[in-house]
Amino acid sequence: MCETGRSLETRFKDHMNLRTSNSAVSEHMKQTGHCLSKEGAKIITSDENQTRRKVKEAITIRQQRPTLNRDQGTELPPVYNKLLLPDLMSRDNS
Repeated sequence: MCETGRSLETRFKDHMNLRTSNSAVSEHMKQTGHCLSKEGAKIITSDENQTRRKVKEAITIRQQRPTLNRDQGTELPPVYNKLLLPDLMSRDNS
């Protein structure tokens, strides 16, 4: 998952350049021999506003917990944890 103002096509090309890319996706492909497929790529959400786009990315990362993400995206206020991760919060309060 990647928040960017660039096109999906451009990001795809970035990941496919295994010699110069240091993304988690390209590193995974180098280590495992897996391939990236355009057919499997999709834009989850979009927004022209960079701040809203970064918040949307952070929310999606917390909800989906993708294994290839290196970070959690933009830091969100703690109240988001209660809204996005209710199962985690109920375990912490037990």
